[in-house]
Amino acid sequence: GETTSAARALELGITVGLGADWLPSGSQSLLAELSVARRELQRQKVELSPGQLNKRLLEMVTTDAAKVAGLDGKLGEIAKGRVADLVVLERHLEDPWDNVLTAGPAWVQLVTIGGDLAYGRSDWMDDLLADTTELEPLVAWGKRMLLDTSYAAAGSDSPPPRLKEIRERLLGRYPQTGPIFA
Repeated sequence: GETTSAARALELGITVGLGADWLPSGSQSLLAELSVARRELQRQKVELSPGQLNKRLLEMVTTDAAKVAGLDGKLGEIAKGRVADLVVLERHLEDPWDNVLTAGPAWVQLVTIGGDLAYGRSDWMDDLLADTTELEPLVAWGKRMLLDTSYAAAGSDSPPPRLKEIRERLLGRYPQTGPIFA
């Protein structure tokens, strides 16, 4: 029933990793989780300047999260030979750290998973991919986007579900989660 004293952990030099809670009970995205963590660390009066806090929060979802998971050297930073899970956001603020920590899902322009284009603006995806006919078109936060729903669960022989099916299943089981895309 309590929030971890992450401020105290940081003051003690403990590596802190941050990830998104699962949708039914937590934040809807890692961006939302970052916002919650920043507010909580400010409430806990962490002894970091705003710029240092912003940088630490981003490390908590990248390099530090990889360390906590025992995957540093494989994940957590952009480097040759590492998995390319990336997100490209609209830029609304001059400070890049603050821009990420202020971003909401509507600011997401492109997502790669393992180096593969998974989600993005339809105009960008059309320019970057030779064939987008298998991608699922959708409108997300008023923008035309394309989503790759071809990822199948390991060992599964059935085709992966489309976003419409995923949405129906999730909202059928957890109606309090609200819309997946607005």
